[in-house]
Amino acid sequence: MQLEANSSPRSMEISEEDELVTIHGGKLNSLKSLQHLLKAEYVPSLLFGDIPSKG
Repeated sequence: MQLEANSSPRSMEISEEDELVTIHGGKLNSLKSLQHLLKAEYVPSLLFGDIPSKG
């Protein structure tokens, strides 16, 4: 990601006012890889599960 002069990356903080959307579901290990890719592009993300993880 290239930034123009005098610009800064997007905030990585997610607030209560932000709208959350599910973009991908899957096993925790693959989701962690996706989260690292999003972070590299300054896109904040959350991982969560509906049921307890078994691995």
